[in-house]
Amino acid sequence: MSVSRINSTEELLPHSESSTSIDINLDNDILLDEIDSKAEVINDVDTLGEEEGEISTSFINNLNSYGESLMTSVYTRKQTKEFKETIITDSTSSFSFGFKNIEKIFPESLDLTPTNPIPDWLNITFYSLNPARFDFDYTQQKELESVNKTFSIEHLFDVLPVIQKFTVDGKNDPEKVNYMSQLLCRGVERKIHENHCISDKVTGLWSRNSNQSSFSRTVIHPLKLGKKIIKPENDLIADNISCQFPSKFHQGAIATFNSIGNIRLINSELKGEKVINYIELNPEFKTSYCTPHPILDPYTGKTINVLGEISLTTTKFKVVQFDEDSSSVITIINAPVTPIHSFALTENYIIIISFPFILKKRGLNYFTGDSVLSSFDFDPNGFTSFYVVSKKDNKHIATFNGNACYGLHVINAYETNQTIWIDFSTYDNDNIIQNLTNENIRNGTKLPIPSSKIIRFRLDINEQKSETDDKNQVPILKASFAHLSQDISIELPTINQKYIGHNYKYAYGIALPFTDPTPGKFYDRIKKIDLENQQYIIWNEPHCYPSQPVFVQNPSKVGEEDEGVILSFVYDGSKDESFLLILNAKDMTEITRIVSPVAVSPSFSHAVAKETKPKQDKNNNNNNNNNNNNKNKITSNTNTINKN
Repeated sequence: MSVSRINSTEELLPHSESSTSIDINLDNDILLDEIDSKAEVINDVDTLGEEEGEISTSFINNLNSYGESLMTSVYTRKQTKEFKETIITDSTSSFSFGFKNIEKIFPESLDLTPTNPIPDWLNITFYSLNPARFDFDYTQQKELESVNKTFSIEHLFDVLPVIQKFTVDGKNDPEKVNYMSQLLCRGVERKIHENHCISDKVTGLWSRNSNQSSFSRTVIHPLKLGKKIIKPENDLIADNISCQFPSKFHQGAIATFNSIGNIRLINSELKGEKVINYIELNPEFKTSYCTPHPILDPYTGKTINVLGEISLTTTKFKVVQFDEDSSSVITIINAPVTPIHSFALTENYIIIISFPFILKKRGLNYFTGDSVLSSFDFDPNGFTSFYVVSKKDNKHIATFNGNACYGLHVINAYETNQTIWIDFSTYDNDNIIQNLTNENIRNGTKLPIPSSKIIRFRLDINEQKSETDDKNQVPILKASFAHLSQDISIELPTINQKYIGHNYKYAYGIALPFTDPTPGKFYDRIKKIDLENQQYIIWNEPHCYPSQPVFVQNPSKVGEEDEGVILSFVYDGSKDESFLLILNAKDMTEITRIVSPVAVSPSFSHAVAKETKPKQDKNNNNNNNNNNNNKNKITSNTNTINKN
């Protein structure tokens, strides 16, 4: 006999309208009610055998043996849990316990209680993308029998995500936080089961799976895309999340992004409504690889991104801008073939940062539909290039080259006196993405994560003016740079969003407990950096592993850059639980935490906070209107006195 797992669309996530959570069948989980049902069958068979004498002893023994194995499995899991609780406090790599399939989702709202009251000015909805589904059972036909196997996703960046939503209303409900969660890629999981793990849906963007043929990736999958509209749950889109994406398809939707130009629009119930591609915003926005980090330009109000159309010999970098009503290509730059992950923006310039991450085997892997890590390789002898685009002239005006390095995330950029300054978390090579495999993470004692270096690049636009008189020739100049103190390094950086493109002082990010690569460590602290004075302060707690911090400004103190709070979703390895942490951004002290109803792993993806207006009753509105009328009368009288 065998226990049926997820066999159909309806069985993937059984749900009753009255429930507040959905149990998810884990591949290694055997439910107690399954044991009870099997025990009833065994008792019925025993009775039948006594009365009719037709059931063989071997058959009964097999059933009893199966029941015992179920109970042994449950007992073993209980022992493992107790053993884990005993040793976890002595473990230096307790983060590895968190990277597992989640047990439940909560599609209906659930009220959580913070440990301390929420600040009365904090009224936001916080969204977090976290890894959720790592392993999947599937059957494989072998000769005349079906063999049960488990497929595990290879790279952390490809794990199927869960989206979590925390609604905070500090004014009206300081001691309550509303929580919801949903799986975003249930269709991908179904495909793994239905196609016995041989599917064009199995291979991730970052790491290759050998079960998928090149023919499937390059021929079958494109043909499907040409005939079908992609369902929101059938695409792995989990590199980034935004609450500011302008869309003519759904105004105000939350959006998630990946690196190949697909965008998932999500409604208030956390369900995917639609998947679009940049080409649907504008036919000229064709892309094969793009940054998953579009920026809302504070100077123009338009969203800007960099799309890459990769060919055999070059990449066409398309710098594009759009809002809900219009879209256009700012300029196109022909550059060496390479993918990019983020870019920089200032008041007058857009800067594309291209690292020497080049095609392997003349692009054979990439053009047969392989993954990023199988298609590209870091070249230590290459250049880091900065392509500077003038927003005023809508053209590429200069290229700056620097030493080879690698990075994922720009911290911020600004300009002073025709000089562009770009702060970036960089590495000596691409080991940061090569090493973040699920095998490494789960065997935490061997996980080597390099520490980043914050480098401030300097691009002098004045050199461009003196270098050449030919207006049609784009000069190639040298970028200079300065290392900030090595011990202030961060990853997944964030700033006060009001300072994007402006001179700024503070940055926040997750950090490692070391500066040199040390196996068995993971990001275990949130660090606030004072870039002017090269100083930092941290929040950390033993066995706690934060996700990307998000800064929220205190609306009554907008003149101070660090007046506000930091939010981060944290996994606690000592308790195997998770919580939303709220810190005072000034001194990084804890204000409160909200324990999640289910343990969720720490994330290397992104989070976002959307400010919401506090609820007001009619009486309050009437009082406010009366107060405003009185204020207007007072103002009018004052003006009259001043005139006299």
